[in-house]
Amino acid sequence: MLLTELGPKSISQIHFVADPLLFDRPFHEITAPSGSPLGEEFVVLLRHRERLFSKKPHVRRPWIDYADALRPRAPKEIRVIPIESSANCLAGLDRGMCYFTHLLSTPTRGAASNVNEKLELMRLLRLGVPYLCWLHGPDAVDWTAVGTFLSGCMAKAETLDGFPDCFTQERIGGSALAAGAALLWDDPGQNPFL
Repeated sequence: MLLTELGPKSISQIHFVADPLLFDRPFHEITAPSGSPLGEEFVVLLRHRERLFSKKPHVRRPWIDYADALRPRAPKEIRVIPIESSANCLAGLDRGMCYFTHLLSTPTRGAASNVNEKLELMRLLRLGVPYLCWLHGPDAVDWTAVGTFLSGCMAKAETLDGFPDCFTQERIGGSALAAGAALLWDDPGQNPFL
């Protein structure tokens, strides 16, 4: 495994580039060479493959504009926005770090996939949302507590880019919300593929 070759001290973040069809997979739970979950040893982030490689203005412009609106702001000034559906969200210039208020549970063998939830996530990505969190579990979720938790992580960060580190510290510290959540941190200004 590449992590073993490079050594864990040389890596601080692991970015998974994926299509939304794979977003129901808990990448942060993949077993690291040490035997613990990747998300407890590294900052694990998801990136949206299409946006990273696309040259299409209708794909790139909303994404870039959204991130540009948030990047210069202090984290404590950035709203944490619950998203129930893409149909009634992000009207006007209301921008923030979003969280999806539907579970995207990990499919078990032979079980149906979360098609409707994945379609909603795809619509959010097409609207340009660069910073998004969703839960794979637990089954019973207090969505207000999720917003409070994410706001707390945002308040601890010195910069917007520091949020994933604060989130990971909560995961390492045993937060059930952080352990059950995926984090899309897809800043267009940090695209190593262009």
